[in-house]
Amino acid sequence: MTTFNNFTKLKEKVDKHRPLSPEKMEMLDEKFEIDWTFHSNAIEGNTMSIRETTLFLQEDLTSKGNVERIFGDPKPRGSD
Repeated sequence: MTTFNNFTKLKEKVDKHRPLSPEKMEMLDEKFEIDWTFHSNAIEGNTMSIRETTLFLQEDLTSKGNVERIFGDPKPRGSD
């Protein structure tokens, strides 16, 4: 099965539950942001775990001793 077909099937699943509540949309947006950031940074060689990525994006928290390792990588929301 092609990637496009996979996306089409996933979209069909989501469409069955439409309209999504604002709360569900916010949850989906947050999940996509975390996953996208985590995988994008992993491709670039960043070694943050998914949990560290989540904490960094949501709370601007970093694991002790990891500041140098992630400096200059993902920015917390609203830090631009």
